[in-house]
Amino acid sequence: MKRKYLFELLIGLFFVSFNIFATCDPNIILTTPSSNFIINGDGTVTDKKTDLTWMRCTLGHTWSGNYCAGTANIYSWQQAMNSAEGTTFANYSDWRVPNVKELSSIVEMACGYPAINESIFPATIQSPPNYYDSSFIQPQYWTSTPSRSGDTGISVSFYFGYHGTRGQYIRLVRGG
Repeated sequence: MKRKYLFELLIGLFFVSFNIFATCDPNIILTTPSSNFIINGDGTVTDKKTDLTWMRCTLGHTWSGNYCAGTANIYSWQQAMNSAEGTTFANYSDWRVPNVKELSSIVEMACGYPAINESIFPATIQSPPNYYDSSFIQPQYWTSTPSRSGDTGISVSFYFGYHGTRGQYIRLVRGG
């Protein structure tokens, strides 16, 4: 019993230490510097390289003018696809779930924990809610790209920046 608690404590300290010391590598050129984005002032940003307009907050959060407030919603892949269709934000109703290439374009490759430009995309869900949970899964964002099995989609984690199939959250995009 004591070993189990010691193991959980060590695992928790391991992940907490990563979050405390998380930083961008100064030897790697940023892939998503703030200068690549136009902040539109309505809770959206436009990527100058891709011409895509992104919601700055995870769906479910509320844009307060400076930050994302509230609680992000959790979706299955099919719920994510359906939720995008009925979303109106910043006077636009053509929001959609991005494909894997589009969502990967906002992963910051020079950073980890989170692997995203936090000044452009504040409050991105990137760390597990409970480090001590035995079913530890990195939070991931859905894409519209189907997985090989076709019954779910490919997702992107902004904790490490990797792809998976266990999405939970959505960041919507328009344009392209």
